[in-house]
Parts: sequence; structure tokens; C-alpha cells
Amino acid sequence: MRYRASIGVDPLGTSDGRLSDECTVKVDCQAMAARPPVYINVTLADAHHGVAQWLDLGLPVVSSMEQLQASRVTTYDGDLRYRETNSHPISAASLPQDIARFWLQDCLELHDPTPHQPLSTLPKRVLDVSSMAEPFLLETNGMRGHYAAMSYCWGQVPVVRTKISTLEAHKIVVPFSDLPKTLQDGIWWTRKLGLKYLWIDALCIIQDSEEDLEMELPCMADIYSRSTITLAATMAKDVRVGCSSRSNKLSLVPCNPAAGVIIQPDYSRHRWIHQKGALELRAWTFQEVQLSHRVLRCGGEELVWLCRHCKRREGDPLAEATHQWADTGTYFGTRALDDERRLKDIGLTLNMWYQLVSQFTTRHISFTTDRLPAFSGMASHFGSVLRQLLAQKYSEGPQTLLESPLKYLAGLWRYDLIRGLCWRTLYPGRRVPFRAPSWSWAALEAEVNYNDLVAQREDVLVDVLETSIRIDGKNPYGKTSGGRLTLFGAVTSVPSYLYNDDTESGPWEWKYPLLTWDCEQHPPLGCVCLRVLPRFNILLAPSEQPHQVGPYGRYCRVGFLIAPTEYEDQNQTKLRILDQLDWQYQAITII
Repeated sequence: MRYRASIGVDPLGTSDGRLSDECTVKVDCQAMAARPPVYINVTLADAHHGVAQWLDLGLPVVSSMEQLQASRVTTYDGDLRYRETNSHPISAASLPQDIARFWLQDCLELHDPTPHQPLSTLPKRVLDVSSMAEPFLLETNGMRGHYAAMSYCWGQVPVVRTKISTLEAHKIVVPFSDLPKTLQDGIWWTRKLGLKYLWIDALCIIQDSEEDLEMELPCMADIYSRSTITLAATMAKDVRVGCSSRSNKLSLVPCNPAAGVIIQPDYSRHRWIHQKGALELRAWTFQEVQLSHRVLRCGGEELVWLCRHCKRREGDPLAEATHQWADTGTYFGTRALDDERRLKDIGLTLNMWYQLVSQFTTRHISFTTDRLPAFSGMASHFGSVLRQLLAQKYSEGPQTLLESPLKYLAGLWRYDLIRGLCWRTLYPGRRVPFRAPSWSWAALEAEVNYNDLVAQREDVLVDVLETSIRIDGKNPYGKTSGGRLTLFGAVTSVPSYLYNDDTESGPWEWKYPLLTWDCEQHPPLGCVCLRVLPRFNILLAPSEQPHQVGPYGRYCRVGFLIAPTEYEDQNQTKLRILDQLDWQYQAITII
């Protein structure tokens, strides 16, 4: 009821009796979980007359509480092999760590498709937390084992980090008392789940070593995808907040419910419990949660479990909510990569890539140069998936497949380059110091969108003559220092009346989403339009770097134009305007 009130919905359905935090709710509850629906005597202190009057009516609301079946509880024997002990029910009243341990065991036993494969190779360094004494940094040297990984927000506060000067000291001890609350809680959760090792980026990567960063960042996909579980500090905006359980447990005991008010304590909570917290606003954490097979979201109102098979919540810990998705999106806590069927088809895999790019560009990042590195783990993962799919398509082994189709071009794939160029900004973006060529979505700080039209198998109208990208460092999916594309296709000058079209009448009327400029500042006159797909056109402005002008001219991307469908333009006014433009075939270079 408090949740419904917090979003402006009257939980009691009365105009003169709203429930708020100023109302003291007293529940005479000998807690129960049984069928038929639970009856609870409810009284309100200091409430409006209308509320008390509503309670007197005894309006029927269907209860969602169900009988919780007794289930086994397990203990850790030191090697993540569980054995059964005394049987008693796991319920909403159980301790959070017991619920989380039950979920992990259940998933390892029932959902793991490869239970008999060797243990995963540990990351280069992990935090050994197996002893109740101080943790320490362990150089693994190829060891195998189970480990947890952390996904959290650093925030704008100092964080204890491993540096060149502290590496040797951290191998001896990382003082628990020196760690911020979120990292302390991460260690607590790891121990309660029966795991020995924990990977935390701030401690397991040498933060002031460019060489170590360049070696470890490309491994992010493996680190999170191979982790036994990822601990996601969902609501912590910085490392001081923590991710311990915030739930206030009530004991559940059998009772004989008396007649009274029937309440529904859930209000479809499984839908809104996955609402975004601070963690879901940060760019670096996007790939961490997406790539992990199992995620425990902790620190919010409830524990939430996500794995490739299902999602669960603390309030109803035995219920498994199945994932829901469509080719164009996912719903209510389902991650795109949970839809593993789409990773078996090249077209669906690429559609998923575009969906993930759109989601990633909504995330905030502290340092603009980190945009591509923060997505490099995802790119590495998709590179491996595409390599296997292309090998099957061309009936070649993965080791003999030519590299050119898999070439990564600052957020785009050479195999599907033309469709990859068809992004548009949802709102005018902001130019940043160079981090990607203008044809890449990574060139701007903007929310970009690959709408569902890009999923259609349309004929490509341009030829790719040349692609070039300069990598800044050793990470092939990370920072770039330059790049260019040379395409051959139909080009025309952009009519002058298009630039400032803000009228509500006239033959042009190119309104969003048909025409979008990449940035708020409209480009100078002299732009050209390059048609890449039957309805999709890229708007290009002459490059402001005269020393780079070549035989075909150099341009920068500045916008995107979508031709309307015949349904949208029944009089074909706009379509005729496009067809009547002076289209000329030529080669054009975009930087």
C-alpha cells in the first residue's frame, strides 16, 4: 500500500482517506501462509476517518499469499558441494543469506547446463575471503574455482585501490576496516554464500598501471560470465552506502485467521521490484550485470535473483518468474542475454547487439573517454558468439575463418556495417573530445536508438570500399584514436529549406522521428545525404579538417533521415521530394 501511495495511486480507493507515512499502521498478525486467502485484523492509528470507514467495509481483495512448502536447507562443506541437513521451509521470513544460499544451490543443481565441466579459471587476481581473519589479494596463476564478482558504483568518493605501491602489501592483507561499506558487505555476502574468492575491480586490477588495465579490461567478459555469482549493489550510489539487507523481517507462525480484511500484499511486486537503482544508471556496470549468468541484487527493498533461467524475489522466494521477451525488447528484469535462443542466429544476435547499444547509451559515465572501454567486455563476448555463428555459416572451423567480417569498428561490426550505421539520437546529443569516428554512436554523448525498422532485411544500397580504425592501446574493443569509412553510393545535396524546418506547414514537414540532427547545433550549409538503405539516409557535413581532404572529399556524420512509408505519406509528397533530388553515385569518405 505504501508503494502505491508513493507513486500517486490511492491504495484505498477513497478520496478522503489516503495512506501515507504519517499514518501508523498496526497489524495484529499471527503471520500465516495458507489457503484460503489470509484474513488479518488491521487497525490504523492517527488515520483519516475515511480510512477507518474503508476498513469497516471489509472490501474483498484477492490475496496472493500461498502455502510455502517445506524445502531442504543446505550447509557449505568447504568446496561448494552442499549436503542436506534438517529440513525446514525457506520463506519470506527466512534470513536473507539463507534465501540467497538456497537460490544459488538451486540454480547450480537445476539450471546449470554443464554441471560436470571443470571449474572456471579464476581471474588473474582475486580477494581470498575464506578466513574470518583479514582478506588478502591472491595471484591465482591459472587456479580454478568458484568465485563471486562485485558490480557497484564507486561514486565521487575516495576508494581503497590496489596500486603499484600497494600491490605487495595487499598480497599480505587488505584491512577490512579500511574498506568502504559496500566492499565490506560484498565480503560478508561472499562468505555467507560459502565462496572463498571475490573479485573487486578496485582491488584486483592495479589501478595506476596502464599495462595492467589494458590487459584486464578485455577480460571483463570472461570475469563476469565465468563468476559463480555477481553481487550487484543495486541502490548504492557510492561505496559508502553498502548493500546489506534492508528488509525488516516478521516471524511467520501458524494461526487460525479470523474474519476481517482480506489484503493483497503484493500489488504485482515482481514487476516493479526490478526498477532501476543507482547501479542501473552507471555505464561501467551495464556489461557486468548483463554478462553474468547469476546476479544477486542486494541492498534494495528486497533481495532479487536473476539467472538465465528465471528471476526470484525475497518476498516470495520459492516462486520462479519466467523471463519474458520479444525480438525487440525484454520485460521486467529480464536481461537481453537471458534470451539465449537469439544467440543461435546471426540476424537475431545482431538485433540483440543493437538493442544493447541503445540501452547502454542511456547510462552515465564519469570520464567521456571510457565510453568504449566500458562496453569492451560486451563487444568481446559478441565477437566470440559471431565468430562461432559465422564459422557455422561458412562451414569453416573457428580457427580458419577470415577475420575481416569480425572486424570491430568503434561499436560497429564489419559484417553488418551498413545496418550498424543506421542509429539516430533520441534527443540532440553533445560533442565530446574525440573518442570515436563520427559515424559511430560512440562519438557522441547521447541516447541513441536502433528502431525496429533496422531489424528488417532490407537491401543495402552502398558498397564498402574501405574501413580503417586506429586502436589506442592493446584492447581491440577499447579506445580509438581515429578511423574512416569509404562508401560508394547515391549522394545528393541537402536542400537549404531542410536546415531550419520548424514550421507546421509546407511540403517538407520533416519532424522527428523522420529527421534527427545528431547535436543541438544545426550543421552549416553544404551537407550531403547518403542513401544507405531504401528508407535510411545519413546526413554528412564537410570535414573541418582541410588537411584531410582527399580526392572524394571527407565528411563527418551530422544527422539521420528516415523516408516515410507510403502509409505515413499517403500523398507521397515527401517521397516525391526525395526522388526528385539530384542523386549522383560517387565514393565518399566519412571520418
